[in-house]
Amino acid sequence: MFRQGAGGGTMSTVWDTGHFRDAASGGLRRQIAEVLYIEPDDGPNDIAFMRLASLGHGDELPPFKIAGSDALENTAVFTLGYPAKAPPSRISDQALMQRLYRGIYDVKRFAPGYITAPRAGATTHDCTTLGGNSGSVVVDFKTREVVGLHFAGIYKETNLAVPASQLNFYVAKKRWTLPLVIESRPAIAQAPQPAPGGRGTVSVTVPVTITVDLGTISTVAGAARVGMSVEHAAEAFWKQKPEGVLAARVGYLEDDGRIGDTPCIAVSAQPGALEGLRADGPHSFQGYQVQYAPATVEEQLEGLMSLEAAAAPNAYDDDARRDPKYQLSPVEELMTVRAHVSPEYGFDELKAFMSEDAGSWVSAIYEFRASAISDLMAKRLAAGTKIILAADFKTFADVDDETTEFDAEAIFQKWADRFGDGKFKRIAVPLGTTGLVQQSYHIKVTVRNDDKFWLSSGNWKSSSSQPIIDPSERDRATEEDLPGNREWHVIVQSPTLAERFREHILQDVRRSHDLGGKEVPVKADDREPLVDVPESVFEAIERPRERRPPARLKKPLEITESIVAAPLLTPDREGGVYSEAVLKLIRSARRSLVFQIPYIGMPSNPRQHRGYIDDLIGELTDKLVSLDDARVILRADSSKKFSDPTHSAWYFKSKGVDIDSRLKQIPNHHTKGMVVDGKRVLIGSHNWSGMGVSTNRDASLIFDHAGIAKYFADAFEIDWDRADPVPPKKFVPRPRGEESVLMVPPGDEAPQRPGYRRMRLSDYLAMVDE
Repeated sequence: MFRQGAGGGTMSTVWDTGHFRDAASGGLRRQIAEVLYIEPDDGPNDIAFMRLASLGHGDELPPFKIAGSDALENTAVFTLGYPAKAPPSRISDQALMQRLYRGIYDVKRFAPGYITAPRAGATTHDCTTLGGNSGSVVVDFKTREVVGLHFAGIYKETNLAVPASQLNFYVAKKRWTLPLVIESRPAIAQAPQPAPGGRGTVSVTVPVTITVDLGTISTVAGAARVGMSVEHAAEAFWKQKPEGVLAARVGYLEDDGRIGDTPCIAVSAQPGALEGLRADGPHSFQGYQVQYAPATVEEQLEGLMSLEAAAAPNAYDDDARRDPKYQLSPVEELMTVRAHVSPEYGFDELKAFMSEDAGSWVSAIYEFRASAISDLMAKRLAAGTKIILAADFKTFADVDDETTEFDAEAIFQKWADRFGDGKFKRIAVPLGTTGLVQQSYHIKVTVRNDDKFWLSSGNWKSSSSQPIIDPSERDRATEEDLPGNREWHVIVQSPTLAERFREHILQDVRRSHDLGGKEVPVKADDREPLVDVPESVFEAIERPRERRPPARLKKPLEITESIVAAPLLTPDREGGVYSEAVLKLIRSARRSLVFQIPYIGMPSNPRQHRGYIDDLIGELTDKLVSLDDARVILRADSSKKFSDPTHSAWYFKSKGVDIDSRLKQIPNHHTKGMVVDGKRVLIGSHNWSGMGVSTNRDASLIFDHAGIAKYFADAFEIDWDRADPVPPKKFVPRPRGEESVLMVPPGDEAPQRPGYRRMRLSDYLAMVDE
């Protein structure tokens, strides 16, 4: 009701007490005549008031009676509402949902439970709820009075409701006639420093001053402990966050050029609100310093999208892929696996694969931009190979460098004209809620005939994932680092695995046609968000940070024997195929786990569980704490300003991980690989973001083979030895124009700022994905 609908269209709503399981049963139905009041984002409660349209005299409805006081713990209560099905990306235990709801959702349900332990600012309860229950009344079984208005649930933790005392206050004060205004200005610029041995007090200016006696305390840390832990303080700050705050998390202050041990509340703000928050926002909270920094694009994107939008369905057709040829279960058969890495041998191995005689190719790719690779494909077409290509919109982007890139739209049309539609077919895969996948067709797989395929973490771009390396460069590589990204690749001879990937790609093509996909991208939605990108970002990309040369090169390894491998695709089972397999892989680790990933999409909202991505982060964190050897390498890409490795470092440190020995970063790495116990290895294109593990199209493999695992584990060790610690964040204002990329919401007509380039968000995401 308060947001735009799909495709920017309008949404409407009615008040309806029906929607019972028995469709014949009706309820009371009224139009919404007026929205009287919506609580501001920074207000203390999640509540709104609406006026219903009348059907005539005598149409008045008796109100619920609100309890005179808040319910006590263990009070028996029930909710009345309309729980909606949650996708696996939100609730991974779909079997539990099935047992509880029997597959029936969006109907009126009665759910009993109890009031649980008090929580600041909210009544909590354990009635069974799902998304769709927001606005459900929480009713006392005995008195039949409303003791709360349900507004949220924290997965595996608790349910939250606006308490009866607040409901009574809003009604008594007729809140809809006097909108709530909250002003917060710091009384001090530093965290409180109580005198040793004295009695502590905290003064809060609202505009009146309330003094709370904390008892005898000796240090600032003691004050924090008396109040609450830094984790709980960050949660409490988020609940009453000032306008413009997009993230609140546990951070750590810098100490002599490293991430220190002093915790703080680290706040990410919309760039336009940053200056005001630094001047007027709270500088301390619950005994902890509050530090402000500009939000990354990842955080701005998350803030722009509602949770429901982030988990919105697309038109992917799981039901059409039930035939055995689509199975995504482990395969054991005689295979030949050729493992290799970029930049050393990536292009050479791809060239050899693409030069082999082939009757047909089926290829799925995110970015196909390299002229050298288009030349190889043209030669295959000339030799009689039939090619079907499914590509993301990024393949059709404007040419940036004519010396290494080609115009995909023009060249593809040239091939179709020359070789005929029967020889070369292509489609630009449609995206979005009505497309095949949500945001990106991010896959990198090419299948030759029916028995062999190439699978990678890297795109077909000479500037990054597939640099052309001449022998003289390779000879000097341990003295002068090679250009291009670190990528992990495999070329696999396996009839069964090749068939699985081939059939899925062909079905992607068929489904894309059904959804209106064309040979070139359908005109982009004019309401796509834009970003203003500082010129300094482009300068940094043109002059990338130097990566130290490796101590040794990794030559390709070829193994032929019986091998077990599991194909993993998203968005199959709404992310369940990939996420559940990788969760199992992580949990299987007994001695060691090493993980190389560009970034990990850490939570912005400390009160929210985001589904599979948070499950994966939680399991990884457990292993970083408990295993003898568990390490992670992230990408040092702060110049691109999409994500921030320091956020990952802070999160891990707050959970007890020794980040000095277990976390590093390195420039120009794009691989997404994990090795467990030196026996099992994950390789593929899945990023660790909410969409990356659920709604994007990506492909990975898990090999249960010590030889392959040890090959990539050694590649990890080479990079670990030349990687650096993750740096601290300096909470120091820098010149405006150098601080951040700024999201421009759809329809915003704000002029482009000097020193910035305005571009589509999708183009920016492609740029930072290199």
